[in-house]
Amino acid sequence: MRHRHPVRQCWLAVAEIAPELAWLDRDALLADEATLRELFGLLVLAHYQTRPLDLRMLLDGPEVRVLVMRCAGRVVATLLVATEGDMHDPALRAAIFRGERRPRGHLLPQTLSAHAGLRDAPSLRYARVVRLVVHPALTRRGLARRLLVELERTARADGIDLLGASFGATVELLQIWQACGFAPAQMGTRRNAASGEQAVVVLRALSDAGAQLLRHAQQRLAFALPVWLAGPLRTLDPQLAALLIAAVPPDAPVDLPHDWRDEFAAFVAGYRTLAASLPLLAAVTRQQLGAAWRAGRIELDAAALLVAVIVQQQPLTDLAPRYGAAGREALLARVRSLCGELGAVSRVSSTGA
Repeated sequence: MRHRHPVRQCWLAVAEIAPELAWLDRDALLADEATLRELFGLLVLAHYQTRPLDLRMLLDGPEVRVLVMRCAGRVVATLLVATEGDMHDPALRAAIFRGERRPRGHLLPQTLSAHAGLRDAPSLRYARVVRLVVHPALTRRGLARRLLVELERTARADGIDLLGASFGATVELLQIWQACGFAPAQMGTRRNAASGEQAVVVLRALSDAGAQLLRHAQQRLAFALPVWLAGPLRTLDPQLAALLIAAVPPDAPVDLPHDWRDEFAAFVAGYRTLAASLPLLAAVTRQQLGAAWRAGRIELDAAALLVAVIVQQQPLTDLAPRYGAAGREALLARVRSLCGELGAVSRVSSTGA
């Protein structure tokens, strides 16, 4: 009698019956070597660089939960999710916004606050998809979507505001997540050492508060993209850039965000990087530089430095000798100081003085 191959048998089970979904108890899972072996094998199939220690690390966090899909008794798909956010201490949220604190296990709220400029993002509750894996022989059959539907059902019952994920952005991956109802909310300006791609954050709102934060995040992304695509993201795959542009709301503002002063002050104080702050700095420079120079509040050489760094995006290392600076960091400190003066000018002009 011929025996069916296990994967083939699972394929038939997918085609004929509904797969079984189950949330696994983390502590019980750590003691279940057979299931751990299946999970690890699935993760290795999905990513060749996965090591045994990786699974242990993924399961180490107290807020990590595991959802598995079984067919014919075998694990054929899994979703690992971490609960993040729900931080209501104003001092902690301020420190995260300034980049002084990076609480372990809170990737989404930390990224949205420190990099996207959404100061109150850590107060919301997130369910971050850490891993979403389907056996290669069973892809394109809607199994990942079934896992995400179950995650959404559970998350809504638990009072989660947003589902989300962060991954190395490619056209294929972004399209998959968009097809599942997730929207891009933040884009990294540097390539990740592991994936070689810029990281993108995608979100799906489950509550009114979550919908409002997602809307603000997309408005920020729309505000930033024109500057980033001409500078730090100039080598981004044009198809990926087109997907990002098409994903932002058509009514996103092109002017300064209403809460821009906190982010601007964070750059001046040295908490935020130049790349992350470029869109805001460019908008403030366009609005305030001409009036400040004509009024004699800023010297022409200083105005030229701001234009070279912020508008033309010339490398700081190339500009340092021209402006008599000891190096990149010294020149960056001067730029921060000049932006502080420009910000002071904008506060005077906004009050009508």
